[in-house]
Amino acid sequence: MEAWACPYCGYVNWRAVGTAGAASLTLIALAVWMRLPFLPPDLVMILRVVAGVFGSVVLVFWVGAALYTAFHPRTQRARQVLASAAERDVEGLVRGLADADGWVRYVAYNEAESVTADQFWAVPHSLRAQATASMLSDLQEQESYPHRELAAVTLGKLGDVQAVQPLIDLLSDPDEGARQSAMWALGWLGSRITDAERRQQIGTALVNVLEGPPLIGQHQAAWALGRMNDPRAVDTLTDIIRCRAGDSEPLVALYAARGLGLIGTPALPAVERLLKEEDPSVRLTGVWALEELLSAQDNVHLRWAAARLVDAARLDDDERVRHAANKAGEML
Repeated sequence: MEAWACPYCGYVNWRAVGTAGAASLTLIALAVWMRLPFLPPDLVMILRVVAGVFGSVVLVFWVGAALYTAFHPRTQRARQVLASAAERDVEGLVRGLADADGWVRYVAYNEAESVTADQFWAVPHSLRAQATASMLSDLQEQESYPHRELAAVTLGKLGDVQAVQPLIDLLSDPDEGARQSAMWALGWLGSRITDAERRQQIGTALVNVLEGPPLIGQHQAAWALGRMNDPRAVDTLTDIIRCRAGDSEPLVALYAARGLGLIGTPALPAVERLLKEEDPSVRLTGVWALEELLSAQDNVHLRWAAARLVDAARLDDDERVRHAANKAGEML
């Protein structure tokens, strides 16, 4: 009967309940009103009895399932998580992340998007430790979809260094969603922690993903390197752009360009060099980097320097480069 519970909100899955209710009421109505003159009267009577009994059983099951779901203890805890989210009660949300029931944690993961790292670290240590342990446990569960992805994203956003190695291990997971979530989380985690050794560990892992064989979601590693805002990633990202800009679907090059834009000032000389390359595909990615830079950075001097490069790109020989430069210029 727990299938009647909505795994997202913790309340009754009214779509499923409504379907079952409509079916049962239809069967009962059919039993009462059925008139099939071309069938023998005895067969009509049997069909009416069967339809009436089956409809009644479905109706009873429907009502029972709805009541069971509505008053189940974990439904009450899920409602508390939703109430905490509505009241911006961070401690209540973290308590949901630490809950022993996966359903309640699922609700908490979705509502924890509004929690910042500073708010998370202000929660009492014991509760924070329980939540971290639960999320790390979800990260290790091979069959825990979608908990693994949600746990990875939440751990990355909250900036807990305990998650560094488990997230790096997740980069080699056969599941595409798990890998992409780990890359995204490592980018955010690397941007928040100050431990140089940990940052280097994350950067090395992401570079290994980019230099490895093509994988679905590989572009997320390029974005994550930029998200870390580490100037040491500039050379790696520009090398990736030169190698992958000519791909039939240059998604990796696009996200590497976005990564350069996120790094900002240290990446500007590299972007300028890309705009002078002979390959128009490489120059195009340079304009993409400028577009990301203009949207992500608010430094006046940096934006002025980027504007100068955009104006130069508007005169490029390649139509694609000129079109992208005009689009980037709209952000000035």
